Amino acid sequence: MDISAPVSSEREQQIIAMFNDPGNQTLTGRMGIKIVSAARDRVVGTMPVDGNTQPYGLLHGGASCVLAETLGSLGSALQAGPDRVTIGIEINATHHRAARTGLVTGIATLVHGGRTDLDDHALAVLHLAGDRLGFIETSWARPGGMNDLVEIVGDGGVAYVDLLRGSSIVAYSEEGYGYAVEKAGDTKGWSFAMFEESWNYGMPQEMQHFVDCLRTGSEPLETGADGRVALEVVYAAYLSAGRGERVNLPLQLSDEEAATAPYLLWKGRSATPT
Repeated sequence: MDISAPVSSEREQQIIAMFNDPGNQTLTGRMGIKIVSAARDRVVGTMPVDGNTQPYGLLHGGASCVLAETLGSLGSALQAGPDRVTIGIEINATHHRAARTGLVTGIATLVHGGRTDLDDHALAVLHLAGDRLGFIETSWARPGGMNDLVEIVGDGGVAYVDLLRGSSIVAYSEEGYGYAVEKAGDTKGWSFAMFEESWNYGMPQEMQHFVDCLRTGSEPLETGADGRVALEVVYAAYLSAGRGERVNLPLQLSDEEAATAPYLLWKGRSATPT
């Protein structure tokens, strides 16, 4: 194995060796995946076509996904650093060319990392009264612009709400064009062009409702108490990730924890006195 960049710790060497295990106790080992080079910003690996084909003798699409997942996970593990575990949660693959023999090579490159001390992708599970569950997913890692979805599933029906892309213009451009929607860094290929973006976000409606409540003294649809609960959920999610255990609501925080930015509770660091 040729490591293309200096490995800064023994732990990182152990991580690379674990992913490059030639044995058959892991899926990557049984599929013959080999790490050619590994660094925090670029990982290269190979996989033989032989033994990883579908009934027609072509490389199995699932095998390509395993190679991609392996290289991406190794790069993420090196980026995360010692004493942290990285686990893939989603993969999307498009197969452009078939292979019948030889080796296929995969290259994983860093898209985002090191520029922030925060989380790029997060999942939270809420256990609510009546054996109900709530799932919250947020991501800065997914390209293509904002994607604001709400799904409600009950024993008598379901409801799906696509707050942005459900009312956008689906467009394809070879060269790209101007602004499409928040967090869309590129408009080449398929994109979701949002019209009346602030209206779809609900900003004018929120401001109008706020003014109406001030003028008429009517009760707002959402109050400061609702905002406090939302913040409490955010704090609980980070605190749960930092402790590695379920956290109960209402949340009980020490004075030091309450003065700490939520993500620092996940990092295991408290507020710095000023």
